[in-house]
Amino acid sequence: MGVWFLVTVASAVAQEPNPPATPPFIVRDGIGNVLQKLKQGGTVSVAYFGGSITAGEGWRVMTTKWLRTNYPKAQIEEVMASIGGTGSDLGVFRVGHDVLRFKPDLVFVEFAVNDSGSEARAIECCMEGIVRQIWKANPRTDIVFAYTFKTDFTEEVEAGKNPRSITAMEKIADHYGIPTVFFTWPLAELKKAGKLTFQAEKAEPGKILFSGDGVHPHTAGHELYAQWIREAFAGMAKSVPLNHSERLAKPPVRGDLENARQTFITPDMLKGRWRRMGTNEAPNVWYSPRMGQLWESDTPGDKLVFKFKGTQAKVYDISGPDTGQVMVRVNGKDLYGKPQPRFNPWCNGYNMTCLWCGGGYDPKQVTTVEIEIHPNQPDRTPIAYMFTNAVEELKQAKYQGRKIQVGSILLDGEVVTE
Repeated sequence: MGVWFLVTVASAVAQEPNPPATPPFIVRDGIGNVLQKLKQGGTVSVAYFGGSITAGEGWRVMTTKWLRTNYPKAQIEEVMASIGGTGSDLGVFRVGHDVLRFKPDLVFVEFAVNDSGSEARAIECCMEGIVRQIWKANPRTDIVFAYTFKTDFTEEVEAGKNPRSITAMEKIADHYGIPTVFFTWPLAELKKAGKLTFQAEKAEPGKILFSGDGVHPHTAGHELYAQWIREAFAGMAKSVPLNHSERLAKPPVRGDLENARQTFITPDMLKGRWRRMGTNEAPNVWYSPRMGQLWESDTPGDKLVFKFKGTQAKVYDISGPDTGQVMVRVNGKDLYGKPQPRFNPWCNGYNMTCLWCGGGYDPKQVTTVEIEIHPNQPDRTPIAYMFTNAVEELKQAKYQGRKIQVGSILLDGEVVTE
């Protein structure tokens, strides 16, 4: 891959004053559609789809600012579609709601770091599902995969190899002609040249300090990311507009998750004393833009029931200090054999989570899922590490409750209504 990489893009960066030894991008089919719109003027929508590295006020903001400065005829609309701590396994379900409804002209996809613990096949399925959904919505939307860095990648990158997540993503990028920007290679070269430190508490004289935690770049690190995005744009300047539907016509790599979607929960799915949470009520006020309207109940026996035709299902729900646990039944059978806590070691506050409701279902058959609130509270000790006196701290009212808060159903398929 290394030789092909160099030959493919060397000419693209030849005019750069100090190009890295390994160019930070691969052109493939380029971004001709969005470049044409940027030059012509008018509204151009740019979506940033990824995890916390992109959600932060870093390379995303810098890139949008550069686009607005460099293409003054265009009105750049930024779509911030990134959620910290999430990967393509959630992204493939939420791309419709969080990205496609804004009709983007360009989508940056950044999941390499958060996908690093996933199996290659799963990454390929999710990334391909994202690509095919984008182009089914508009085959003239351009896509760029952006590969961010974490220190866990150090050994492989310094050995001239791609980490597993990037290797899987490159398989999809090659198949569909998607350009990719590597932040990993040039970072490694700067470190090798003694110009950069990956991770430290404070900077060394004469060296760029990339990150304090090994994942989230400091401002200087984000500036490097933004610089390499600009270099990629320069290298793709000769891209021609394309109808990407020709790529969709090729046999898919995996063929999974093309029909993944997010479906909002409706009152008819709720059995019992569920209530619609208030617009300004936490955590609904924070998460409803992503999850949809949140519904809450703490009454044992209350259920969320839905039917669908498809291969797999999840419930997009909330985990928090006072959340409870549920029983999950599929077609009348207990899926797990025990209650599933909606509480985790990070539940000092509220966060978005997904409750797995099984997979491998026959898409031609109707599958019925029941989520029932359990009468017992979950074990709270997973969060004990946060306290000096966990026994007393966990007696606080904050950590008491059986609340279940749900917003959406994530399906590879579609809901079946009565």
